[in-house]
This record gives sequence, C-alpha cells and structure tokens, in this order.
Amino acid sequence: EALGCCREENTAKIRNSWMARNTNFDAATVTKDQLNDLREKRWLPSCRSLFHIEDDDDAYTADSNESFLLVCNTWFEKVIHMHTMEQQRHYHTVHHLLEMFGYLDLLRQMDNDDCHEDISVTDRKVVNARLEMATFFHDAVYNPSSGTNEEDSAELYKCFVADVWSIGKQIEAVDMNKEHDAVVDYILATKQHRVSPSADAHLRMFLDVDMSVLGKQCDSYDAYAGMIRQEYIHVDRTLYCIKRAEILTDFLAADNIFNFEPINEAYEVQARDNLGREIAMLQEGIIPCEPDIGIQ
Repeated sequence: EALGCCREENTAKIRNSWMARNTNFDAATVTKDQLNDLREKRWLPSCRSLFHIEDDDDAYTADSNESFLLVCNTWFEKVIHMHTMEQQRHYHTVHHLLEMFGYLDLLRQMDNDDCHEDISVTDRKVVNARLEMATFFHDAVYNPSSGTNEEDSAELYKCFVADVWSIGKQIEAVDMNKEHDAVVDYILATKQHRVSPSADAHLRMFLDVDMSVLGKQCDSYDAYAGMIRQEYIHVDRTLYCIKRAEILTDFLAADNIFNFEPINEAYEVQARDNLGREIAMLQEGIIPCEPDIGIQ
C-alpha cells in the first residue's frame, strides 16, 4: 500500500513538472544564470568525476589543474554554442538539455530500486556524471539531413576526452576508459532508442528522459511536433507527413515506448495518445502547429 502511494506521488511529480508543460525551446531565451548553472553545477563536476580529479588531489599540480579547467571550459563553450547558435535547431536546443536535466534531477530524488545499487558515493558520482555528460553530447552534432548524427556526436565526445587526456594526467586509465566508453554507448543508443526492459537501469533512464517529450501534455506535444517540422522544413511536405507517420507508427508498435518504470507509469498512456493523434493528423495531411513560414 505504501509502495503504491509512493508510485502515485512519483507519477504526479513527473506529470506536474515544468518539463511536462514546457513549450519554450527558443535558444535565445536561455539566461546567463542558466548557462552558469550548467557549467558550474553540471559540466565541471561531471568532468572532474569522469576524469577522477578532485580539488584536493595532490598528484595534480596547480598548472595541470589550470590546463584542465581551460580545456573543459573551452569545450563547454563549444557544446553550448552548438545548442544555442545553430539555425537548424528548433527543438534540439539548449532547452532540450535543460528539460533532460530537470527529469534526471527529479528521478534521482525518487526511490527507484533498480537505480539504487549498493555502490559507493564516489561510484554514484561517476554514474551521475556519465548521465550528465551523455546528455550534453547526445545531440551535440545535429544535422537534420544527416543519418550519422549520433555517431558524429560520439566522435565529438571522444575528441573532448582526447583533449583532456592530452594534458598528461593518466591515472586510473582503465577505469577512465570504461566510463568514457559508457558515455559513448549512451550517445549511440539514442539512434534507435531500443533497449530491453532488463538493460542497465541508468541507460533506460537516460533514453526515456531523452524521449519524455512524447508524453508531454497535448498542447506542449503539438508545439514540439511543429518544431520538428521546422527542423525538417527542407523535406517535401507530403513526404514529411508520410515518413513522420511511419516513424511514429514504429514507436507505437513497441511493447513499451518507455522502459524506465517511473517514466513508463507517468507517460506511457499519454505518449500513445499523442502519437496516435499525430499519426491520424499526418494521414489527413495536417501537421500539428505547422509553421507559417516555409510551408511546402
């Protein structure tokens, strides 16, 4: 009975979150405070955890630490620039990252049995850093005309890792390789979004958070659908309706759209309603919240 009550509370928290209602993905509206929080509270702590660097690490000299921060800050600016300044992005902007971080924070506060393994505080920091770094990089390369965005984003992450390693600190290289390989695996998994319900719980969490937009409230989902059309405005309108409907139908055919229990319980039904509704509209030649400019 208590477990059922807890699940209901968690479901309500997810459904009533600001992320479920959000329709603002205009990168121009991101604030300096939001960007500073991304850098100071997520990016830099994740870098330190993944590269096993602590502020009191005697083995790491002041000069090396300054170089580490310089490389990490340079890459932060690069990744954020991609999410804020690239004109082809309408949904896949920095606000998509902010939504994902909002869900990750919310889910990590919940009692998710399959995510609460008996691991040390240090290991938990590394797991969280893996999730956050995969979030930063999973759409870093985003070209709607390309079929290799995920592979290219993973390669970009590898370039970031190589830049940090070039500083010269190679302690615990085996563990570091393991963690960075995991980030690459998470990024590549966003290409198909197909995992077994028994797969790594943190991977399932990450993938479901990435696709949580499908479970948004109706008006918010329709706004998202319109933004996707903007990103694919180069595609003939009739062809877009056909191909988009096929992709959404594939999602509906899956036993579960979401495989991480709290997201599944909160959004599975709503997501299926949203997808079914958009498919029916597309089959009638209607695109939700279709942009007025550039209709083809």
